Amino acid sequence: MTQTTNENNQHTKPFTPSQTPFTIGWIIRITILLAVLIAGVMFFTAKEPYPMIMGLAFGTIFSILNFRLLHLTIAKSMDMTPNQAKSYVTSRYIIRYVLAAAVLYVAITNESINVLGAVIGLLVIKGVIFGINFYDAMKKGLN
Repeated sequence: MTQTTNENNQHTKPFTPSQTPFTIGWIIRITILLAVLIAGVMFFTAKEPYPMIMGLAFGTIFSILNFRLLHLTIAKSMDMTPNQAKSYVTSRYIIRYVLAAAVLYVAITNESINVLGAVIGLLVIKGVIFGINFYDAMKKGLN
């Protein structure tokens, strides 16, 4: 791992995912598990379950890939100067949102994919991250 220098010319270690109790792999596994549970509920409760489940799968797969792209963006920007990192992260931010819009467009125009299922799939990973942070905060508050 390379070291960077801050404005005071002090060497600092960049943040690494291994410093967190939940790694990216864990977040993705929990997201998949939650999506499977939601799909099971959809199967038994939705009027037409297959388009809902297809939308959920489509949105979840995209959100996992988008999360991975975010991770790669952050990791790569750590080796850049602040100005380079700012423009790089901003451009990747725009690309990720354009891709999310494309996913929603496909869900709207494709009859075999339910839009609500796709939106739920896009939000599953956000719920997992929120849940993990809530769990960590509660755990720290109890200690």
